[in-house]
Amino acid sequence: GVLLSPYEVWMPGPKCFTQSELELEIQKCLMDNHYFANERKLLKDIYHQYQDCLSTDRLIRFIISKLED
Repeated sequence: GVLLSPYEVWMPGPKCFTQSELELEIQKCLMDNHYFANERKLLKDIYHQYQDCLSTDRLIRFIISKLED
């Protein structure tokens, strides 16, 4: 079982069961930047507190603060 349910909400997008399905879905993703965009944004907003591209800076500051303690 999956810890997060319903599965389809937490794992949006197509589910591929064959090589040809996978290839088709990869093509769709490459051709359409908006493919499942709303679903991806919803989950990104839930999972990621920070979305400012400064995670490395925060990590470095955290490590330095621990080294200084």
